Amino acid sequence: MGSLDGLTSAKDLQLRYLTTAKSGMQVAARLQATNFSDLLQEKQISAGVEFSKHALGRIKERGLILNQNLMKELNEAVTKAKEKGAKEVAIIGTDKAFIVDVAHNRVVTAMNAAEMRESIFTNIDSAVLI
Repeated sequence: MGSLDGLTSAKDLQLRYLTTAKSGMQVAARLQATNFSDLLQEKQISAGVEFSKHALGRIKERGLILNQNLMKELNEAVTKAKEKGAKEVAIIGTDKAFIVDVAHNRVVTAMNAAEMRESIFTNIDSAVLI
């Protein structure tokens, strides 16, 4: 959209200004609608545990269901593990378990109850029960 010699046309500048102004108004409206603690909590939730490609494959193949409550429990367990200095943690529930790389906030594998009974957890330094 630029003009000759790399100069920006008035129309380009106007479009950039309107886009930036609109974006700024949306941010301002959002800030008015929420307070800082709400924004911080939203950021922490969106920055929750991630799943490796391997873990996603295991979840699908083993028929595990991820819901909002489980995600909250996983995030809380990882936070507790971090506070205790854990690096690789097994997060164990009644019918499923997850191995999490705490430093990278990433679930590296997942298993159901049957695999939990048959498995030995290796290369972990901590366990959290959920």
